[in-house]
Amino acid sequence: MKPGWGWLLSGWGAPGRAGGALIRRTQDAARAPGSTSARTIASRAAVRPIRATGAAPYVIVHSFNADAVDAVRRAAPELHTALTHKKTPITGKEAAPYGTSLNVSRFLATPNAVRDWHTAGLKVYTWTANWPPAWEKAKAAGVDAVLTDRVEPYKKWARTACGPTTTAAP
Repeated sequence: MKPGWGWLLSGWGAPGRAGGALIRRTQDAARAPGSTSARTIASRAAVRPIRATGAAPYVIVHSFNADAVDAVRRAAPELHTALTHKKTPITGKEAAPYGTSLNVSRFLATPNAVRDWHTAGLKVYTWTANWPPAWEKAKAAGVDAVLTDRVEPYKKWARTACGPTTTAAP
């Protein structure tokens, strides 16, 4: 079984850092037919190229499907994983079992929610923030990174709004 791949976005950067890491989707692994063992097999196939290329420090394997994230964590506990959460509230305690970070709608990223997620040991990435007002809100909330479709405008904004740039990594 060979899952398909897709890039969710071309880059991300933390407010204060114009970044450049890739976030890898596991959506097709989550759709693998059959039992959890099929998901596990798909997950192992999905992480093989990450391991083979040494890209693990630069990749976050994530999905909206909590079972898929769990399967990847079992198959490759050394990888960074994240639950990409729907547009409903989630606590840090609920999100922590799924990985090292949490991807949430920009509408959920309030300062109080981000503090809760950070207290649970999670990095917080907000999606999809495509315009300066959304980037300002994410910066004020304290998120660790912004997922955007507008990488170049974001990097330009971050250089002026956030100071010196560095490359962010998971």
